[in-house]
Amino acid sequence: MRIAFISVHGCPDFQPGTKDAGGMNLYVSKLTSELAKSGHQIDIFTRSHQYEEPAVSNIDNNVRLVHIEAGPFDALKEELYEYEYEFVAGVDNFQREDEITYKLIHSHYWLSGSVGKLLASRWQVPHVTTFHTMADIKDRALGIQDEPLSRDTTERIIASSVDRIIASTSDERRLLISLYRVDPVKISVIPLGVDLDMFKPGDKKEARLKLSLDDTCTALFVGRPDAIKGLEIVLGAFTYISPPTVLKLLVIGDNLGYQGLIDELDLSDRVALLGTREHQLMPLYYQASDVCLVPSYYESFSMVALEAMACGVPVIASKVGGLQTVVQDGRTGFLVPDQSSREFASKVGTLLNDQSLLTSFGYQARVLAEGFGWKDMALAVLKTYRELIH
Repeated sequence: MRIAFISVHGCPDFQPGTKDAGGMNLYVSKLTSELAKSGHQIDIFTRSHQYEEPAVSNIDNNVRLVHIEAGPFDALKEELYEYEYEFVAGVDNFQREDEITYKLIHSHYWLSGSVGKLLASRWQVPHVTTFHTMADIKDRALGIQDEPLSRDTTERIIASSVDRIIASTSDERRLLISLYRVDPVKISVIPLGVDLDMFKPGDKKEARLKLSLDDTCTALFVGRPDAIKGLEIVLGAFTYISPPTVLKLLVIGDNLGYQGLIDELDLSDRVALLGTREHQLMPLYYQASDVCLVPSYYESFSMVALEAMACGVPVIASKVGGLQTVVQDGRTGFLVPDQSSREFASKVGTLLNDQSLLTSFGYQARVLAEGFGWKDMALAVLKTYRELIH
């Protein structure tokens, strides 16, 4: 089967943790790789974002990355909607010149969903979309109207017209039905996956040695610079953590904008902003940590939580969205209501002061994560595709 993946702003080449790169980029990369192993041919269409990049490159067996020129290279994500028709024309031209017939389109994020809708109409093929995040849900979580009205309007049009929506959890399915009036029959719930061979438990002392870290108890935060990720909640929690609990926080992601708050809270000696890290190094950082903190205001799933758990690291997370599916409260970590910094601090203290509980949570975390391999996820997605192709 030949499949067109549309990921306008989320190029798989981007480093996770930068402003517009995170779990979605990994999702597209891992899913296409698994589908290709079954003999399917996938072209990932994304926007050209720099000079001297190849228009077409083979990034895996049976997987091509196709860069389409649409707008200036330095255009912000918020501006890309203006170049939608330019992007559609570029994909359509590529399809004609290459004399390709796609069986199906799978789009990712609302910008891509809008493109996918237009192409599906032109090519007369089924259109599957994965939203990853949605404006109304995000704004409700933050308590402000942060996203443009055009995004919310477009998402509702996509949700009503698309052939199938892949939701990551039953909570996302519930919100699609209640907020967007999506027909339940059009929704397939398929959790994200994790590379269980790459993300696995390891020796904590050895990992710290490789990363030049000392033996101080360590909490880990991983996330791109986005208000929805709630880094300030964790920083606030550290103001409640005092001796005898000694703890430092490692922050991975392009979050240098938080340095002012760190200085204001007098946490400079306890918080390290490490910037982005190559994905291949991430298992070491999880293995070197005692606990992973995910204080998001909303997550449709949370690849970070799943990666940490696969490495045998307990997760303390906000009791929101898909995190309630990924993290089992009182078994693989704790779920904290209302984004309470004080409660995050309390749960951190509970874990770090009870080694047997910390060990038990870590073991159970790995056991649960083993049910989320990419192969099984890809098979479920493929089943959805086949239901739509007559």
